[in-house]
Amino acid sequence: MPPGVLFAFSAYALYSCCDAIIKGLGHGLSVYEIAFFTTLFSLVPVFLTTPKNENWLQFWRLKNPWLVHMRGVSGVSLGGRIKIFVHPTIAGFARVEYIAAHEYHHEVARMRLPPGWSRDPLEAIVAEGKADAFAVRLFPRLSPPHTDPLTGDEKRRVWAMFQQQLATPTGSFRDDFMFGGAEGMPQWAGYRLGFEMVNSYLQAHPDLSIQTWTMLPAREFLDAFSRKGQVRGSAGP
Repeated sequence: MPPGVLFAFSAYALYSCCDAIIKGLGHGLSVYEIAFFTTLFSLVPVFLTTPKNENWLQFWRLKNPWLVHMRGVSGVSLGGRIKIFVHPTIAGFARVEYIAAHEYHHEVARMRLPPGWSRDPLEAIVAEGKADAFAVRLFPRLSPPHTDPLTGDEKRRVWAMFQQQLATPTGSFRDDFMFGGAEGMPQWAGYRLGFEMVNSYLQAHPDLSIQTWTMLPAREFLDAFSRKGQVRGSAGP
């Protein structure tokens, strides 16, 4: 039997049990007491299906806590499809067009990017920088927090970790570097460095069309950023 069908029957059975309990106790208990015991009963399958390695003291922690600061909207490019997730708030709906532009640029850039580009530190940081540079130029008033400039000290720390990732990429690259989850990293570290890297290149080449700079290789932006000495006191790539 498919797992989905089994779970469906289990859900129906649990619902029937709760319904029977409510009807059986409805004459002697208040509405609040019924709600309490119904909720208490519903915890039984939770305890029975909890993974052995799950820590109840840490279940509330987010895997990517910085996503909370996206102000109610995020998106993902899936190659031919774009998914946008919106928390129904005014701030969330206001940023939908920015996220759509950002993810649309990823879709177009995929025509040049190699397979697995999102796991390559250089390709990933420049791809995100390009997408934000494109979206910011369309909707400058909607600039998100991950395009905020890095301070001098932040830039040196982020650049040093970026060099480490270039030399030895890790599986937690996005969490630790792009989102800034590693100790000592500022929020949105990789996104902010990528945007600054791409934006400084575009400011130096204002005549380039969007189509042209979208298809430029990532190494072009890194080399230009390094030549300009954007990060003093850091070793070059």
